[in-house]
Amino acid sequence: MTEPSPARARTRRRVSRRRYLVRRATLVAVVVVGGFGVVRVAGALGGDDDGSSVASVTTVEDERPDATVAVEATEATEATEVSAPPEETAAAPTVAATTVPVTTVAPTTAAPTTVAATEPSSSGPPTAEAPADVLVVGDSFAGLWGPPLAAMLDDTGIVETEIDYRMSTGLARPNKVDWFDRVGDGLAEVQPDIVITSFGGNDFVGLVEADGSVVVGDPLANEAAWVSEYQQRAGAMMDLLGAEGRTVIWVGTANHPDPTTSSGLALQDRAAKAAAAERPGVVFIDTWDLLAGRDGGWAAYVIDPRDNTGKAVRMADGFHPNEAGSELLAAAIADQVKAALIARGAVL
Repeated sequence: MTEPSPARARTRRRVSRRRYLVRRATLVAVVVVGGFGVVRVAGALGGDDDGSSVASVTTVEDERPDATVAVEATEATEATEVSAPPEETAAAPTVAATTVPVTTVAPTTAAPTTVAATEPSSSGPPTAEAPADVLVVGDSFAGLWGPPLAAMLDDTGIVETEIDYRMSTGLARPNKVDWFDRVGDGLAEVQPDIVITSFGGNDFVGLVEADGSVVVGDPLANEAAWVSEYQQRAGAMMDLLGAEGRTVIWVGTANHPDPTTSSGLALQDRAAKAAAAERPGVVFIDTWDLLAGRDGGWAAYVIDPRDNTGKAVRMADGFHPNEAGSELLAAAIADQVKAALIARGAVL
């Protein structure tokens, strides 16, 4: 694997509780600004030659005058215009909520729930002196559950976490962001032992090639062909992430209050689950079930198994997880990361 260029080098650091709170505030700032329209997010992955920069401060701004918010750089993104999730509010949901204990990993029919034995990419068990490297990559979901996950893993004292997310991206449109190239760069830079990823929320659209040519059109109108192609893409990404003995944790997408949108998301989730089921080394986190109601459908509230308390878990758009939902997801992911650390000889 080639060494990254100096222009793409990033400072690697452990994420503390304090930094997590700052990062959470960052995301809220992005969400608030996004409630008024399009935002521009400048990030840290990529060199200055492509409009990106390595910096400790990122500027998030919308199209209104004087609407600029300076925040700590929590995402590694290229300069782009993206649609942000709407503002998170405390208003009561318009859809009746159901509560039910939730699962933290995929059903056994979909994918393994334990970490398969693999050769670690680093020598020796993770320790405070030689911590395991964890790389988080993906869409806006990764940007929401990534920071609380990093804080949870920091508590182990033997993990360093890097987060690289880009809103409004996925595997469907490599003409916008080619995640295979982007992930390749991230793997070379971080050399992670464990990779955690989240794609899907933006992928229930026609599938195109890097040059923009259409491979399969609308997913609901071309279900079989679409699922087959997306399963192939998800599988290829899993193979890339899992090369050289890396543990792969794939975080599925959530359902949506709009039935048509949810139908498209279900196709994507089904394809990703099928790809994971074919690969024993991939752990699938079933976000759909984790945030679902008693009947398996959409819900604004679920029971948090950590304290047996019903909590609102969605932002105002009904799709993205809010702070409680993100922490619930992060806890489920953290359990699997810890299992992977123990499999590599770590003492927790």
